[in-house]
Amino acid sequence: LAGLVLIVPAFLPATTTLSAELEIAVGPDEVFHSAALYSNRDKWDPWLKMEPEAKVNIEPMEGYVGSTYKWAGDKIGSGTMKVEKVLYGELISSSIWFGEDPDSSIVEWHLKKTDVGTHVTWNFIAEGKYPFGRLMLLMMSGGMTSSFESGLADMKTLLEADPPKLFETGEIMISELPQMNSL
Repeated sequence: LAGLVLIVPAFLPATTTLSAELEIAVGPDEVFHSAALYSNRDKWDPWLKMEPEAKVNIEPMEGYVGSTYKWAGDKIGSGTMKVEKVLYGELISSSIWFGEDPDSSIVEWHLKKTDVGTHVTWNFIAEGKYPFGRLMLLMMSGGMTSSFESGLADMKTLLEADPPKLFETGEIMISELPQMNSL
């Protein structure tokens, strides 16, 4: 058993990428805004659906970079996610820490405009320390990928039913005003 714990991880990659993809019939700006600001996350996040009573703290920042999302629950544990880099309408890259672990992993959202709307790819990229970290990533890969797929499906349903309004202008019209004196 000890030999398996030491030998199997030697053949596993040090870095693991888990992803899910889906097409959402809204523009990249709407998807980007929802993912970058963590808005309505409680309605599509697969882990918050598992434990809706978990404590969540969201601190949005102007320009998105620096926005943080913290969670703590009995079932889902605790952690912090922080937006590190954005390419508006295309990419959101965040660092994520689980519990008190000082080492972070990466969560990325890749958005690509399509004829129908937006092709969304949700990635989780983590390095697993030899041997136990690599074994842990192997064991959680199937469940995490299906959670990403479930979350994307719920996000699709939410955004397509009620796309966020990023801005709204008043009615634009041309009218003639009566002659007046001015200085």
